[in-house]
Amino acid sequence: MSNMNEPVLFAEAQPAHAMPETMKLEWLRVLRQGNFVQVKGALTTGANRFCALGLLQYVLGVSPHCFHWVLSPKNAQYIASMNDSGRSFAEIADWIEANL
Repeated sequence: MSNMNEPVLFAEAQPAHAMPETMKLEWLRVLRQGNFVQVKGALTTGANRFCALGLLQYVLGVSPHCFHWVLSPKNAQYIASMNDSGRSFAEIADWIEANL
């Protein structure tokens, strides 16, 4: 019998910012396909012009900055800094694939 003061643990529990694998794979595909112009300092500046986080927003099909339910603020900031410092979409995709 469990103690009422002990926390209940769930095997299925995921981290607060867990990105579904299918979403991650789609983001990686879009980053690597080369159909978008990479921009700095903004999520998007018009048709087919996005930063790496703007492409996540595009994949999710949501309003600006609504991607934080699948990406921690720390990781979002790091990806933004990679994008704005000149890392290519392919380099950013490699980091995402290895770390998220």
